[in-house]
Amino acid sequence: MSELVAALQATTELTVVIAAESDAPLTAPPGIRVTRVTRSRSKSATVLELMRGVPAGRTITAAFYRRRNARRVIDEMVELHAPDVVFTHGLGGAALCAGLAPVSRTILDADTVDPDTYRRLAADTPGWRSWQWALDVRLVARWHRRHLPGYGGVTVVSANDVELYAALSPEANVVLVPNGVRTPSKVRPDPGGSQLLFLGDLTYAPNNVGVGWFIDQVLPQLPGCVLRVVGEGAYFAHTRVQHAGFVADLADEWATATLMVVPIRAGGGTRLKVLEAFAHGVPVVSTAVGVEGIGALPGVHYACAETPTEFIAEIDALLTDVAGRQRMAMHARQVAEAFEWAACTAPLLELVHRVAPR
Repeated sequence: MSELVAALQATTELTVVIAAESDAPLTAPPGIRVTRVTRSRSKSATVLELMRGVPAGRTITAAFYRRRNARRVIDEMVELHAPDVVFTHGLGGAALCAGLAPVSRTILDADTVDPDTYRRLAADTPGWRSWQWALDVRLVARWHRRHLPGYGGVTVVSANDVELYAALSPEANVVLVPNGVRTPSKVRPDPGGSQLLFLGDLTYAPNNVGVGWFIDQVLPQLPGCVLRVVGEGAYFAHTRVQHAGFVADLADEWATATLMVVPIRAGGGTRLKVLEAFAHGVPVVSTAVGVEGIGALPGVHYACAETPTEFIAEIDALLTDVAGRQRMAMHARQVAEAFEWAACTAPLLELVHRVAPR
């Protein structure tokens, strides 16, 4: 968001207002004003929203995000500022903004191919939650077909996503806006040791399920390793798991991590955490899903692992081969250099100007 604002400020006078529902500290970048939304959602309110929403064509996911407090703040902001463009994120953002701003002047950031995301989650999530994802697969696909054509633009982060969304809704204005990164000018020195890093918002189901699986299935077989989990959300009780919570400046995390693990088995789009690890010279051990959409090659740019046995073998190999992990980090950095923010925000900048009324 800050990269987009910086690009717009070079040519346009603008005011950017964000409604943020977060318990994490919020420091707004220059040019952005943040309004904090009180987090509130009772179980009864969720059930009521679900009962009203599904017959109306909304997804189950929308019931968890269509929060009254947030919609009230957004409605006030739209009335006060009369924005030329509204930029909202995912099915949750669509549910929050529905009916509050003109859809034709709204850009929907659809950074995950939702039907595919939900299909993977249904297969991978243990227990009763799997039924929720399975039911939403069909509802999400129906919602996309009905609503995507009305948006001023729909942004996705990979060429594969463009094809999948075009197949779902051929009339939608789908624009490729890759995730980006700023590559540091200097390569970090290898810290040695055996510290593993997982980075991600643990309130996001693919992250939560993935790191939980890793802690349960893989970490016990790596007795010399400590897993540092960075991101707000769930707590996993384990003697060799360090919970850092939300970290505003990741410089120290990149400097001290020997390897980053990405045991993501569901989700769509591309992962910023992988691009940032590549840019900072942190070798990555990941599933194929974890690195999809950025053109990374297994064995060259990252170590690919799907099963517990494969994760254990790849991590052990990289921890004992300093030259090998440095070589992999060097190749991965070249991938990151192709995703510099200036190039990635250019198509979004063009879309914003196209959607704004003249």
